[in-house]
Amino acid sequence: MYRWSNKSKMRSLHYQSSVKLLASVTKTLIIIIGLFSTSYAEIAENDFSEAQMLLQGTPHLQNLGAESTEITYVLTRNGPDPIKGSVIGEVSAADAETKRDVFYEFLYNDEAKPFPKVIGFQSNPIIMFFLEWDIGETLNSTTNKHSKTVLRNKIRAALWNDAKIEDVTITYENKVHAGKRISISPFKANKRIDAVKKRQYEFIVSKAVPGGFKSLMSHYEEDGKTIKTELSYTR
Repeated sequence: MYRWSNKSKMRSLHYQSSVKLLASVTKTLIIIIGLFSTSYAEIAENDFSEAQMLLQGTPHLQNLGAESTEITYVLTRNGPDPIKGSVIGEVSAADAETKRDVFYEFLYNDEAKPFPKVIGFQSNPIIMFFLEWDIGETLNSTTNKHSKTVLRNKIRAALWNDAKIEDVTITYENKVHAGKRISISPFKANKRIDAVKKRQYEFIVSKAVPGGFKSLMSHYEEDGKTIKTELSYTR
């Protein structure tokens, strides 16, 4: 069932057919990890903002149990270019230090976008893959030329300086649990008036949800309507 078992031949064949895409994404991944992830090092709380700790410095994967498993999110977007699909994460068994290897693939509209497997994570890398994927979608929504690196840096700066954090409650398995909502508007200072400037992000995390994330969302206003892209935990 999982990439770390002998039952994943079909996905392995699909994975091999995506070598060219993965080669490109692998180069990008080095940048993503540097900008978004803190999972490779010991984290001192005073070196990171509360938002960064909640999203990147929390051992989200510890509540999955010790064995290999799979996390699935529903992927949706409304508006003129709608999306309906899923994001599937394959998570290895935990090692002696409770670290795990994780592979994520975005599946939507008859397309598949795999990201390379990441090694030795305790936090859930879905946050960095969602941000990277959504930056690409953001650039597709405007004719203005924006730099991916600049957009990544603006997101990182917003998580450090300008994140809004609220206590919320979520419902999971018919029970109410405590959670946090982290919201950022990383591009609001852009001089260009377009969908990039208006893009906002919202993440809801809770220890009760396997993998830590209840939802990850980006949204912006277009002609008085909210265009929303969302990942929602399903199983």
